[in-house]
Parts: sequence; C-alpha cells; structure tokens
Amino acid sequence: MPATAVSSGGVAGSTSTKVLSGCTVTTYCYTGIYEIENNKTISIFPNPLTTSATIKIDAPQTFANTTAQLYDMLGNKVSEVKLQNNQATLQRGNLPSGIYFYKVISENTVIGQGKVAVE
Repeated sequence: MPATAVSSGGVAGSTSTKVLSGCTVTTYCYTGIYEIENNKTISIFPNPLTTSATIKIDAPQTFANTTAQLYDMLGNKVSEVKLQNNQATLQRGNLPSGIYFYKVISENTVIGQGKVAVE
C-alpha cells in the first residue's frame, strides 16, 4: 500500500500522519508557539534560551492579571513572572540546562502552555 501523508497545523507546532502498510505513524514538530482561540498566539523567544527569553501574547486585546509559570520536568514550579502589556521576560537565573514547561494563566484560566529549552 502506498504511503498517504496528511499534514495540518496544530497547537504549538504541526503534525504529520502517514499510513504505511496499515500502520499509522504520527510525528509532531514543536515550535514554542502556542495558538489560542481566534488566531491569538503565545510565543517564547529565543528558544532555547541562554540568559533570558521573552514570552509574548500576540492578540488585539490586553490580557489582565496574567502570569507565566515555569516548571521543571518533575512538575515543580521554578519561576513565575507577571505579564505587562501581554509580555514578560523570563530570566534563567540559576536554572540548570534542560527542558522546562511553561503555562500562561489569565484570570485563573490557563490560556497557553508549551516547552522551552535552557542551554
């Protein structure tokens, strides 16, 4: 059976699905950009970060009472910053190299999440 490829844009990246000999294989590509409803996006750059990174919500409105929280691989919160005018700077501080997860929370609701690498 020939391979059939279906690709689509997705939250925090894209997916590609192929059917090979009756088996479905799905791959994921993460970009550090998280799409929110109505084409709003949350981005973190640079990713990977070395000393600091900017986290930014690209939206026509300003989100109130918004924070970005950074978690290690064990789920421990290691940093939290308040966003002003839809952006904030995450400082590396004493964080060791590795992969971290972030959540962006506005009015007690998670509006985005993703991964960031620290080098």
